[in-house]
Amino acid sequence: MKRLIVILMLIVGILSGCGNPFNNITFEGYIIEKRHDSGFQILVMENITKEDIEKKSKDELFIQAQDDFSATYFFVKEGKYNELEVGQKVIVSYNKGQPAMESNPPQTDSNKVEVVEE
Repeated sequence: MKRLIVILMLIVGILSGCGNPFNNITFEGYIIEKRHDSGFQILVMENITKEDIEKKSKDELFIQAQDDFSATYFFVKEGKYNELEVGQKVIVSYNKGQPAMESNPPQTDSNKVEVVEE
C-alpha cells in the first residue's frame, strides 16, 4: 500500500512539473506606454523599431497597435513596473491558456518581463 502511494505521488509530481513550460509563450517588443490606473500595466508593441518610437507620437503608435493588433497590455508587479521605461525592448512571458480581457489592445497577466539589451 505504501508503495502504491509513493508511486502515485511520483506520477502526480512528474505530470504537474511537465505541464507549465509548454503553456508559456513569449511576446517581444517595445514598451510604448506605462499606466497604473487599474493595476500596473505596460503596453508592449511588436513589429516596430526604436526609430518608430522616437519619430511617432504616443497616439500614432497606439492607433497603429489597435489597427494591426500588434500590442498587448501586460499586468506587472509594482517593483518591475518601477524598473521599466517607455522605449525599452522587452520579452514578456505569459501563459497561453490564461484569459485576456477583451479590449483592443488586449490585457493579460505576465509571468516574467526581461529587458533586452540593444
